[in-house]
Amino acid sequence: MKRIISKINKKISIIYRTCYYHKLKNKTIIVHTLGKVGSSTIYEELKKISPWKNIFHTHFLSNEWLNVKLKEGNHYESNYKAAKKVFSYLDKNSDKKKYIIALVREPVSREISNFMQNPKDFIEGDILSESLDSLKNSYLQKLNYDYTLNWFDTEFLNYTGFDVYSKPFDKDRGFSIYHHDDFEVLIIKLEKLNECYSGAMKEFFDLNLKLSGNSNQSSQKEISNIYKELQQTIKFPKEELSTLYTHKYISHFYTLEEIKQFKEKWS
Repeated sequence: MKRIISKINKKISIIYRTCYYHKLKNKTIIVHTLGKVGSSTIYEELKKISPWKNIFHTHFLSNEWLNVKLKEGNHYESNYKAAKKVFSYLDKNSDKKKYIIALVREPVSREISNFMQNPKDFIEGDILSESLDSLKNSYLQKLNYDYTLNWFDTEFLNYTGFDVYSKPFDKDRGFSIYHHDDFEVLIIKLEKLNECYSGAMKEFFDLNLKLSGNSNQSSQKEISNIYKELQQTIKFPKEELSTLYTHKYISHFYTLEEIKQFKEKWS
């Protein structure tokens, strides 16, 4: 009986989603963005409401990254699979317009989150067996912001042909929508995601959507205590932060007040 009821509820859910979210049907939606910027949250939110299996989540789709920068080793195997899935779908659904959602995040926070999510890129042993000082040293020795600061200039530009820096970004609202060739592009600032998500989805898809939760957050996992301690104790020289926060990635997406707060937080 429970199995029957479950099947009935599943069919009802599909019928409801098919009717209520019909505006998503003829779209190919790709959450294509930097890693560790909250993209899993948006991907999961959209995936659960669409019955058409037209929602994808990728970090790399350009030839430069897939065929050159990521060609060595199997560390990025999941990225290759995700890209292959998108290309296969696009080949069969070339008539559908592509809707790209990308996010940005303040680079220091993003790099710490990446460290906690991918510790094997920084240390050889188990992250839970390392002391806080040891983790900090390992992190600082391999810290590099190139991926974060240059992703839009390499990966995003090469795949979409759209230079995000050529158009203004609404720093106060926290999101902007752009039209470029056969792409519709939505860029959201992670720090504003909770307050602007509904407005952004309304303008982008003409749907009333709400954000129900966060996915894939290190602060919710077994290493949450270490993550919090690193966030609280890692500090940088003011000169180093001043150089970092003058990069066009920062000045394009963040207000002067936000930049000031970032400097105060990490110095």
